[in-house]
Amino acid sequence: MGSRRVSLVDLGRAVGDGWCAFGRGAVRGEALLVPGGGLGIGGEPFPDMNFGYVFGPDGVGEAVRHVEHEYVVERASDVDGVMDAVDVLGDAYEIAPEWVRSLLGPTFPDLPSADVFLTRREGRALAAAGTGRSGSTVGIYAVGTRQAHRRRGAAAAAVSAALDHHVRTGAHLFGLLSAPDAELLYAGLGFAVVDHAQMWRVEGP
Repeated sequence: MGSRRVSLVDLGRAVGDGWCAFGRGAVRGEALLVPGGGLGIGGEPFPDMNFGYVFGPDGVGEAVRHVEHEYVVERASDVDGVMDAVDVLGDAYEIAPEWVRSLLGPTFPDLPSADVFLTRREGRALAAAGTGRSGSTVGIYAVGTRQAHRRRGAAAAAVSAALDHHVRTGAHLFGLLSAPDAELLYAGLGFAVVDHAQMWRVEGP
């Protein structure tokens, strides 16, 4: 894939749509798409499960890259695989697994536009990467590695497998929000910074 100019408005809209698709299986979730934004609520009191996207000015995209690794990576196709992702993400983000379980929900494997990819070693899930798709654009969400296995390429392997899967099925644009300390990981996969987002946290009563 070659580099091409992309509209950050279109990318933001599709990534917001993808988050709504990814979170549609949440037990107490809600999804709302509006002009200029998207709101995906996972239904639990944890900020990373509840996102609102507002779209900004144009930016520049970049080609994705495949990462070589020695892990086994699989696309979770059943509830057991999704529950392995729940366990990984609970450990990675230091949150209660039942909150993650509520976000992904028992219907997650049946969602047509959402997937989760697992990096395994000797059968044990070490990292996870979720995707939500809107047309030919894919948003990357819920990327995490067990704390005891960080900095060993497990998350990069999961994201790389997700990119490969979606490229094979016709995707040509990928977007994500990254913490500053994870930018090098995504740069190694071919992502380029198109904007520095601002985040607001809305506290409950």
